[in-house]
Amino acid sequence: MTDSRKVLPLRPRQNGASRANSSQKAPRNTGNIGNTRRSVGNGRAKTGVDHRENSGGDKRRSHLRNQIINLSVNTVGERLGGNNWRHKSQANSRSSSSGRSPFLNIPFLGVGIASTLENRLTLVWLVMIVFMVILGIRLYYLQVLDSKTLAALAKSQQQVELRLFMPRRSIVDHQGNVLAMDRPAYTLFAHPKLFDRPPQELAMQLAPLVDQQSAELLGLFQQQESGLLLSNFLREEEAQQIESLRANGLELLPHHSRLYPQGDLAAEVLGYVDLEHQGQAGLEFHQRQLIERRSRPLLAQQNAQGGVLPDQVDTGALKFDDRRLALTLDSRLQRAARTALKTSLSKFGAKRGTVVVMDVRDGAIPALVVEPTFDANTYFKFPVENFKNWAIADTYEPGS
Repeated sequence: MTDSRKVLPLRPRQNGASRANSSQKAPRNTGNIGNTRRSVGNGRAKTGVDHRENSGGDKRRSHLRNQIINLSVNTVGERLGGNNWRHKSQANSRSSSSGRSPFLNIPFLGVGIASTLENRLTLVWLVMIVFMVILGIRLYYLQVLDSKTLAALAKSQQQVELRLFMPRRSIVDHQGNVLAMDRPAYTLFAHPKLFDRPPQELAMQLAPLVDQQSAELLGLFQQQESGLLLSNFLREEEAQQIESLRANGLELLPHHSRLYPQGDLAAEVLGYVDLEHQGQAGLEFHQRQLIERRSRPLLAQQNAQGGVLPDQVDTGALKFDDRRLALTLDSRLQRAARTALKTSLSKFGAKRGTVVVMDVRDGAIPALVVEPTFDANTYFKFPVENFKNWAIADTYEPGS
């Protein structure tokens, strides 16, 4: 009875005549329960056929839809890929008919992606090869063709040529007394705008050290605010006394100067050395090849900031000889001759005079004096005429 109620809704609705006929035939059919069950089985069988027909229709519709998609894709692919596309399309259509999804094997997308990747890889390799060729050419130019120029440039940047100061040789007399020698000296500059104490007080403290009057120094301080040269030949002892003042505005610059311990004793013979440490008269000029020490250029390594590396300096270049230029002059006889000449000049009122003493045995000159003379330590305070040794520079008649 339950099965017959499930089948009844599948039957079409009957009109009044059909219902009458069925009501007349009903008593005949209700008695046969087996027939009713067979009809129910037949109904089930028909219902299964309908389901199979519906599933087959769905497959046909899906297959038709896939063919339409493949047809549209193949049309575009043939325009782009030609025969090669057609073969790939047929192979993919066969794979799609085997049950795989057509969207996973679309020929147009597969070929397009593959071709794009191949083109990009090829382009990347070409660019890399071009850059490697350019780099190789550049390296060959730098390492082979331009190697000497670059090596010289690197050497000039890493090495510096130093010209070391070499003191001049000393000059001594016949007895070994020093007549001229090099010494460390100092130049004193004043900058009044930086003074931290009254100028009057500072002038009084500096006057005895620079050999000037305090009034003169005060007048210099009022002339300009910076760069005043107070002294150019301060000794080391005097420089130490100035440093002990601890006064702002005073500047000491070290340098080397020529010292003549005997003053004007043999100035006409020795000559003098200027501020640039060059001989300008007498033996200092005419015998400069013997007096000046020759220093070879010193090559040293320097860092990026230009500082010299101490471990790269050739210490042998700092050594120099201790040889001296010895003269035939005798300081005692030279002093005695000068004293006698000054006395004669003052006695007779002469403008100038000279004394030359010669050893007749070997022609040596133990004394040579000219008046007026100059002090080689402060040569800049004397007139230029005094620098001339007219005893040997001028010409005289024989026997005069």
